[in-house]
Amino acid sequence: MTLVQACIAQEGERVILIGDRLVTRNIGTDVPSYEYESHNRKVLLKGTVGIGFAGDVVLIDKFVTELSGKRDYNSIVDSIAESIKKEDEKATDRYVRSRTGLSAKQFFERTDAKIPPDYLVDEVYEGIEERVDIGALIAGYDKNGNAKLTVAEAEGDVLNFTNLGNVSIGSGSTLSGIYFDQNRYDPRMNENEALLFAFEAKKWAEAHTGVGHSTDIIIIKKRGKSREILEGSPPMEKMNRIYEEERRKQEEVRRRLIRKMFRE
Repeated sequence: MTLVQACIAQEGERVILIGDRLVTRNIGTDVPSYEYESHNRKVLLKGTVGIGFAGDVVLIDKFVTELSGKRDYNSIVDSIAESIKKEDEKATDRYVRSRTGLSAKQFFERTDAKIPPDYLVDEVYEGIEERVDIGALIAGYDKNGNAKLTVAEAEGDVLNFTNLGNVSIGSGSTLSGIYFDQNRYDPRMNENEALLFAFEAKKWAEAHTGVGHSTDIIIIKKRGKSREILEGSPPMEKMNRIYEEERRKQEEVRRRLIRKMFRE
């Protein structure tokens, strides 16, 4: 699916949003979706609010267009949640109609005498979970200057992760979340420490096949101009190069340690 992650840093003075560029293409109800690395970024900045999307590339483009002109944190969250809910309802209706010939309202509320057989009802309920492949992570500052982390999920559910200090969504969310937890991420870290930590969490999550290797970073500041480090830019190339150099050094240290341990 993808990976988008965010964390609060420098005691709320910074919010760091990171995303890959892997997206999903859904062709139709009966055709399996597939993933590919897009040229376009999936994290964007609206004033002091960063938004990262995970899932269907068509819906991502649609939701980005609908956010035109919006800058307030709460209005952005509400807009995305409502858009996801509407798409979920439309996808559900299409799915139910394709299987039963009834609208979703007729099927679920039993407002039509033409109820499908039990085996078909079971099939619909089993397949209904795979409806809208989209999620969004909203990270940044509200109108009062408070750092916030929010996730908008399918069916329009909105979850607040501000108190946890970090959150990840998408296929790589488990690996990313484990890295943050097991290495004891601290929102009091300064910008550079938090940036390195978050970058390492993203690279670690790339072990999952559903995480793309491209990386885009937005550093949102409570005061002052926010900063972007995008895939292919000199700062990102430098970060990747230094990360790989250090990784190779660690591997060599490990090999030397193994040789020493089992030789003596």
